[in-house]
Amino acid sequence: MRVLRFDTLDSTNEQARRFWHEGGATEPICIVAREQTAGRGSRGRTWCSPRDAGVYASLLQAVPGDADERVVTPPISTDFTLAAGVACAAVLSKEFALAVTLKPVNDLYVGGRKLGGILVEGLVESGRLIAVITGVGVNVRDVPLTLPAGSAPSTSLAAHLPGERVAAIELERLAERLMSGVHAVQAETFRGRPAPSLP
Repeated sequence: MRVLRFDTLDSTNEQARRFWHEGGATEPICIVAREQTAGRGSRGRTWCSPRDAGVYASLLQAVPGDADERVVTPPISTDFTLAAGVACAAVLSKEFALAVTLKPVNDLYVGGRKLGGILVEGLVESGRLIAVITGVGVNVRDVPLTLPAGSAPSTSLAAHLPGERVAAIELERLAERLMSGVHAVQAETFRGRPAPSLP
């Protein structure tokens, strides 16, 4: 998996889309940013992305196989989002010894509050899915957030871990671990395997 690191982006998903249109991806590409100026969540919501306060990352993957074998575009999002959510919950639970759960199909929760979210988008050509972009945002440090109306109460890793443990978190490393987990589980989805079970 190739990793591209950025200081500031409008959106890691948008950067993944630009990268694809500039030449595609012969291997999975992980895009990580220290901050986003126009981060997006599901249903067109804003994803608050203050500098160095969380993980903001996207995984760009070409759909494997010949064009005639590629998956027809709808429905893509449920299976791929569920796969990503299960992977992220597993990585975070193991890394920090927290009970991270997935609220179907794209919200990561701990202690009854939202820790992170997932946004999966497909790139389509001639009615066929040719690539999948999986964006992941995880709140790591406590910062003032202006949440859109109707948003779930939020939390962060800092709210559940000792200060020294939070200080030791390397955001890029955590992003890469999450994206590696997503890639491994989504690879099974590409092969037509059933969506994984919720944690």
